[in-house]
Amino acid sequence: MDSEAFARVCLGMALLSIFFLYVVVALYSPKEVEIEEIYEKGIDEKVRLKGTIVNVINANNTAIISLGHYATADVVVFVDGRISLSKGQEIRVDGRIAEFRGKKELVADEISLISDVP
Repeated sequence: MDSEAFARVCLGMALLSIFFLYVVVALYSPKEVEIEEIYEKGIDEKVRLKGTIVNVINANNTAIISLGHYATADVVVFVDGRISLSKGQEIRVDGRIAEFRGKKELVADEISLISDVP
């Protein structure tokens, strides 16, 4: 195989790999939903939620973060110690929907800070 054919094969494989990664990310990334929508979703469904922190409660190894303004959703975070988020911060949460005492909540897998308190 000459070097030009080898370069074409390598380029084709690289493009195919990039396409494959795009498909994997598109299929397995959580769907971004509005706060009101989590009450319509199924248990264990993975979602992404953005919102402003209204309240944070730290208790033992659990933190409960309330997100929203008009509608609110509780985000449960299992942590070692206290969580360093506070009222007014805007965050993005990837997690799965759970139900606790008849109320749906989001159990966080990952939290990202979007903007800090003004």
